[in-house]
Amino acid sequence: MSQLSSKPSVKRLRGFKRSRGGLVHGQVAAYLRDVIVKDFADGDVFFTERAIIEAVGVSQPTVRQALLTLSREGLLDRQVGRGSFVRKNSFAFTLAIIVPDFCSPNSMRVLEAFGGACREKSAHLQIHHTNQEESIEATCRRVCEMNGIKGSVLLGHSMEANRKAREVLGVCNISTIVIGWQPPDDPGGSMGTDNGQAAQMALDHLIACGHQNILVLINESLELGSIRRRVEALRYEAALRRDINIRFHNCQTALWSDSLEAGYRGMKEALNPHPVETAVLAISDAGGLGALQYLREQGVAVPDHMAVMGFDDYPVSALTHPSLSSIAHPYDAMAKKALDWLLEDFSIKKQTLFSPILSARESTQGQTAGSVIPSAQDRATITLISDTKTEKEGYPS
Repeated sequence: MSQLSSKPSVKRLRGFKRSRGGLVHGQVAAYLRDVIVKDFADGDVFFTERAIIEAVGVSQPTVRQALLTLSREGLLDRQVGRGSFVRKNSFAFTLAIIVPDFCSPNSMRVLEAFGGACREKSAHLQIHHTNQEESIEATCRRVCEMNGIKGSVLLGHSMEANRKAREVLGVCNISTIVIGWQPPDDPGGSMGTDNGQAAQMALDHLIACGHQNILVLINESLELGSIRRRVEALRYEAALRRDINIRFHNCQTALWSDSLEAGYRGMKEALNPHPVETAVLAISDAGGLGALQYLREQGVAVPDHMAVMGFDDYPVSALTHPSLSSIAHPYDAMAKKALDWLLEDFSIKKQTLFSPILSARESTQGQTAGSVIPSAQDRATITLISDTKTEKEGYPS
């Protein structure tokens, strides 16, 4: 702990000035980050939430979100009943993650994985949020203005936004990795789950449970590379199963929209008046949760009369009733591999695909279902499919 007898006065925070464009909580986090770097020592007690609100002049939710960001970055250790303590280790590497500012359980899971990987490597994690009112180029330019950032990760953006971000960050000599799928002509590195394996795994599971009529619910935007490839993989696998009736329903979801609501709405559109399907495969767990809500309101028993499955394996999916079966991603392994790439300090121009993981729960198998997700140790040693593969048996993964 620090031996300092005093800390900067809270008056130091009165210099905060809100700028036009950019998220307010992001601006507050950036200002507090600068104060920590310049004025605090490791182990110092940080300002209280109330003191920050009064000095900066913003709302409590804004301050809480800013403090949460700094906590995820490892700069603050927030302890219930004691306060927040500054953590200023000697970082050999600073990683910026650029992610849209909306509540996505999937993005939160990825951020947690990168937080753990950065702690293991003594790297500093910075989280930068994008929003609908500001271009991703503007966010990337702010990243370029910060000292010490050597690598970046793009998460949850459209393929076009990823391309624009790479251009800006490349000028600043910041290596970039996309989490998700990018086109083969993309100039940089990317990593994600093998879509072909994931589609095959999901359909085989539902068919093994006895379902011959399956509805695929597309409740996410096709502007996202991973979603587009996931749908293409499902269509490819569906074509191979000519004895199975697999119907696709596009909910016409846009970026930044509520994909859970889209799943609920898609169920209402696709299953009225007399559905022949006995199973629903949503393109994300948000759609699966929306499907469960709709079926619950309609009095349809899951999985006895209708099975439901999703992709992405949100943490909440194991807690619903019934619990939601899903396809999980080995994000811990992805984060460690991505950080290894960036620490190698070379131009990244390759794609790595990881094997998906089936989590079979009550929504497809009833009360006897059990998760088959590997342990944390198994996840850490999960086998990479390839560092260079772009195609598999005619299907581009």
